[in-house]
Amino acid sequence: MSEDLKKENFLEHNTLRILLSKLGVAVSPTQLQQACSEIEKDPDLAAKPLLEQLYYVFKKVNCRNVQGLLIPWDRLDKRYLPALVSHDDKWYVVHSCEESEFVLTDQDFAETSISEESLGQSKVLLLKVLQSRKKGISISSPSLGLVFKAMFKTKRWFVEVLLATVLINVLAVAISMYSIQVYDRVVPSFARATLLTLTFAIGVIIFVDWLLKYIRTWILNNVSSDMDREISQKVYDHMLNIRPDRRPQSIGTLTSQVNGLESVRNFFSSSIIFTFTDLPFVAFFIVVIFAVGGRVGFVPVVLLFISVLIGLWIRFRMSSLSKEIISRSSERQGLLVDTIRGSETIFSSGASWKFSDAWKAISSSSSRSSFRNKMVIDIAQNSSMAMSSIAYVTTVFVGVGEIEAGQLTMGGLIACTILSGRVSGPVVQMVQRLSQWENVRHSMAALDELLSLEPFREENADSLAPEKIENSLTLKDIQFSYSKEEPVLRLQIPFLSLKEGDRVAILGSSGSGKSTLLKMLAGLSFPSSGRVLLGNADMWQLDQHIINKTIGYLPQDVHLFKGTLRSNMMMSGLVDDARFLSVIQYLGLDKIAADNLRGMEVKISEGGVGLSVGQRQLVAVSRLFLSMPNIWLLDEPTASMDNEAEARVLSLLRNYVREKDILVVVTHRPKLIELANRIMVMKNGKIVVDGNSEDVLRQIASAKESVKK
Repeated sequence: MSEDLKKENFLEHNTLRILLSKLGVAVSPTQLQQACSEIEKDPDLAAKPLLEQLYYVFKKVNCRNVQGLLIPWDRLDKRYLPALVSHDDKWYVVHSCEESEFVLTDQDFAETSISEESLGQSKVLLLKVLQSRKKGISISSPSLGLVFKAMFKTKRWFVEVLLATVLINVLAVAISMYSIQVYDRVVPSFARATLLTLTFAIGVIIFVDWLLKYIRTWILNNVSSDMDREISQKVYDHMLNIRPDRRPQSIGTLTSQVNGLESVRNFFSSSIIFTFTDLPFVAFFIVVIFAVGGRVGFVPVVLLFISVLIGLWIRFRMSSLSKEIISRSSERQGLLVDTIRGSETIFSSGASWKFSDAWKAISSSSSRSSFRNKMVIDIAQNSSMAMSSIAYVTTVFVGVGEIEAGQLTMGGLIACTILSGRVSGPVVQMVQRLSQWENVRHSMAALDELLSLEPFREENADSLAPEKIENSLTLKDIQFSYSKEEPVLRLQIPFLSLKEGDRVAILGSSGSGKSTLLKMLAGLSFPSSGRVLLGNADMWQLDQHIINKTIGYLPQDVHLFKGTLRSNMMMSGLVDDARFLSVIQYLGLDKIAADNLRGMEVKISEGGVGLSVGQRQLVAVSRLFLSMPNIWLLDEPTASMDNEAEARVLSLLRNYVREKDILVVVTHRPKLIELANRIMVMKNGKIVVDGNSEDVLRQIASAKESVKK
């Protein structure tokens, strides 16, 4: 960060306290005020950079688990809000309100809404709370642990649901007792006054029962909704953070793993909660039936035993079927994605019949598995309904014998049939859940596999966030292979140093390791052994904001996202309007906007469908010129461009890449090679030539002459 950051006024203690409070960090207001006052009064402390002043304050208030990072607003990942922002020479606490609106809170707790554009190039002080790693309950399944953590983030809801369930089931007993009173006392004497009183009381009970069920449903739906948001966000963020060299190669597999979240969270967040709150009261109702009807109580006991056996049989039958269905589904999704992406190639090659046959084979296998699966599920549902009917009939049959023996009244038999229905309800749900469990279990296994993939960095890993970092890249003792099991080393680089002002062209045949090296330099591939240094720090120990600000990477295969032309260009955040207009005019992107009534807001489909390959590459190139990194890594930046577009890109590179910036280009284009003052030649993952561009070009020309002779 430059000197202008150091000259920012120091934070007012109240503003800092507001942010720490929002982050859940407890500090003494008196100690905080005293520490801030010391800095204001001491000229030596006041002259120090802002982050050093901040750490001085944290030390004084004994706050050692908070890390500060000073970055421009347009480079901030807004998911990390709240933070502090310097606006109009004053610090505010900023947090998101809507998509493009933010709320500023000043030291007096006054709030102001502001647009993202208004913050422009403002400086942001981001505070990251480092979580202490505590040992707790260990759940072997990552997905199950994620679900339970979200489910029991607050336990109050569970107590409320349990209390409501207890009252509902107690009221169910009261409703069944109504039949005993009416049949055994009211009907023999036709006591209408008593009947009216009992009916009114039971009406109140039914209303209270409905109200409690409504409240319970409302609580559970709120919990389910919160779980859905939290779990899906964490899974998506984890997927974004997976190391590229560890991601599944099949898109169908990856999609299936993410889709597995739906069945897992639905199973645990909605219906199963009802099952586990109502199921324990099955025993309670059975005890009541024994108390009222004597031997009639054995009927629900036998029903429960048979239902468990049916559920276990269904689970056994579903075990292999569920795994096969999920596997076929992954294959179908993968084939569908391949077909959509390569539809033109398939059509022009006359290979439609091959893909049609492959789809037919997968669909046939999937249909057979789905048919067997549906049959098992139907058996489960029909058996559950049959068990309810059998329970009713058997209760009446046994109850008549008890009435004949003088052990049960008519009202008692009616009460037993009502309570028997309360037993069969949770039991039926239990059978259905057992039939669903195998699908959920296999979905959890797929989701666990995704959650176990190695991320770029652990969620709470400590990271370095220096205000200023040396503009250099160094590789030491690098070896790289795509997986631990693969014996082939794709890169072997004992040492490579890139310094300020380097303009490097990397040459080599296809498969020589050029793109792999560029990804290593960009921090997108982890070495199997060795170190990658950005400045003097290990790249993987630096905060991601620092890496993103310093390094700009243009991949060989560019990708555009669904949105607008503007949003695809400005992926790194807001930029100065003058620079934005300059870049689009230089690259000729203003012509794309001019051809559409929406201008820069012209809609872009997934993958950039509707734009030519060259236009997509121009949009991707524009991202780098708008973000203005210190280290430029370009992989075949003009491969799909015509001579005119290439000339535009070359002109921009000459004008925008600063003297102290590092430029590394993988290319086969002679005009791009002219930018280089240093050339590397790669072969089989090794740098075989590295030197001054004129000397290396002379060597290459000499080698070609020797081959001709």
